[in-house]
Amino acid sequence: MHNQRSTTSETIRRSLLDRKPKDPTVRLFCFPHAGGGATSFRGWADLSPAIEVCPVQLPGHEDRLREAPVATIEEAAELVLDELRHELDLPFAFFGHSMGALISYEVARRLQKGGLPGPLHLFISGCIAPHLEQIYAGYDALPDDELLHALIDLGGVPPRLLRHPELFEVVLPVLRADLACCARYHVPFGATLACPIMGFHGNSDPLIKIHQMRSWGEHTQGSFVLHSMPGGHFFLNTNLPLVLSQIASALTVARSASGDRLSCSHFNEGLAQIRGLRR
Repeated sequence: MHNQRSTTSETIRRSLLDRKPKDPTVRLFCFPHAGGGATSFRGWADLSPAIEVCPVQLPGHEDRLREAPVATIEEAAELVLDELRHELDLPFAFFGHSMGALISYEVARRLQKGGLPGPLHLFISGCIAPHLEQIYAGYDALPDDELLHALIDLGGVPPRLLRHPELFEVVLPVLRADLACCARYHVPFGATLACPIMGFHGNSDPLIKIHQMRSWGEHTQGSFVLHSMPGGHFFLNTNLPLVLSQIASALTVARSASGDRLSCSHFNEGLAQIRGLRR
């Protein structure tokens, strides 16, 4: 039985990484895949001395295992927005993989709906565009053994879970909840962001086809670039240096083109406008 959600747990983890840049000029908020947590981004510490990586830790994941997981992508976005106001002394960008791509997009969408400056750039990875039918429908209802084998086939099961299958039973409820969130999420065609979007795709991904990634271009009024690289759904594991290089380059360009900063007071004024916004 999950405990009630804590009001003090950090959703945005600025202190997770072993090394932090001394004088960052931009923050990159990173949203993990379904069932994943903030530690997925430990290897991102060397992204750039100018970029502070801030992983997101949702309830029910890793050190928040005793908390109830979110029920919708919109709920997850609200949690991030509540804490984001404390992190706006620097320009920022979002990165999300799979489920994390949907959450990061929804946060950006709500910022824009509230009349607030959004991210310099949205980086999405391994995820179908949000106006298309999501491929996660039915995954949350699979029997335990079938779900485990499906994740193994995708390369999404950490080695420790393969060595200790009993641990899978611990993470299973939050994984099912995450998959259900993804399956239910949908936005209308034409719901566009002002910021540019860069996509990353594994060319052997059995879940996500490249044309489904290209459809993210329909969700920005700015530029859209898609990088395809070797690997399956978890291609980041073998292509991380290349992905980080592309992100760092894009943020260098975006940062030089925008010197605007958003004050916390401005954010607080707009936060009331975006609370409870729905599709």
